[in-house]
Amino acid sequence: MRKRIRGRIHKVDQKAMLLLDERVTSCYLAFALLERGTEREIFPESLLDDWGHEIKSLALYSWIQENGIHFPRAEIFGYDRAGNDTQCFLRDLDPLSKYPCYAFEEPRQAIAEGVQVVAIGLPDDDAQRPARAKKPPGTESPLNNAKIQWWRIGPDFSSKFILEAIKSS
Repeated sequence: MRKRIRGRIHKVDQKAMLLLDERVTSCYLAFALLERGTEREIFPESLLDDWGHEIKSLALYSWIQENGIHFPRAEIFGYDRAGNDTQCFLRDLDPLSKYPCYAFEEPRQAIAEGVQVVAIGLPDDDAQRPARAKKPPGTESPLNNAKIQWWRIGPDFSSKFILEAIKSS
């Protein structure tokens, strides 16, 4: 399950910054849930609640935030970081953790091929230099609960900045 977004992925080693840009082709983001205690990442594909209702969309993340504490036996089906099928109960997940976010160039790319996004750059023609920013109002789930930094980026930003921003994450 992936969120389509327009932007450019700037990779540095195993991490990345996503620079939002409506003029370029799409990339795709996947968000991991974290298993309590182990921090194992689980990339959900579906959720089955106590009454057998199934959710197979990004709405799953909002449902977990709103209802998860009331339905600890709800089951999550998905993949681990290596792309292996996995299953767990909601009670096994850390409900307060931010979601690790991974970027992909193709919508069906293997989970193991994703690069972790640690920062998102917001284009700002008035920015003289890159600066930390607040998450934009109206950011939708699951991006609104992702484990990322937000930055305002001017038109003359450099790859050197991206490297520094990623290393400081």
